[in-house]
Amino acid sequence: MPKPRPRGLAAASRSRRRRRRSQGKPARFSLTSVTSNGAQADEHVKVTLLSQSNLSMQNCLAWSLDKGSFYSLENGDAYSFCIVRRVGFPDGRVIAEQRLEELGAWLSLSSEGVVVTCPRTKTVKVLDHNSLKVNRTISVPDVKRAISAPAIDFALVLVNSATSLQTIDLKLARSL
Repeated sequence: MPKPRPRGLAAASRSRRRRRRSQGKPARFSLTSVTSNGAQADEHVKVTLLSQSNLSMQNCLAWSLDKGSFYSLENGDAYSFCIVRRVGFPDGRVIAEQRLEELGAWLSLSSEGVVVTCPRTKTVKVLDHNSLKVNRTISVPDVKRAISAPAIDFALVLVNSATSLQTIDLKLARSL
């Protein structure tokens, strides 16, 4: 049975202390294997729970091309920045991390790199698969979400309040 979460000023103080302690240390996800009904893991269906404090994980994760790690997109405090991480699996070690000074709405993979949708700045960013450094920034008016696939070098972009699609070339950084 999970412990109840502490509330009030004491909880806020503990949270601040935890954040201060974790600054400067490499991030690590805690990975726990359990079965679908919460029991100890065995030969049945295994579910791996991830937990990372102080950030808000988006509903988008993607396996890396080598299948030994995955990418996560997390928005920070007050949604003023986002962090893209490449996390080793099953050890939970952070392999690479990139902080973007804007809100991230979606993450997808392409042959050109990791595609991150940033609707507030109306851009789509293409990050290197390994280092997560920004390779290209593509301006897309009214972008809502960009999706791609590991075998292709273009992305479909949902625009105009989710009423139309646009295609962008991720290699040439322009609309098709």
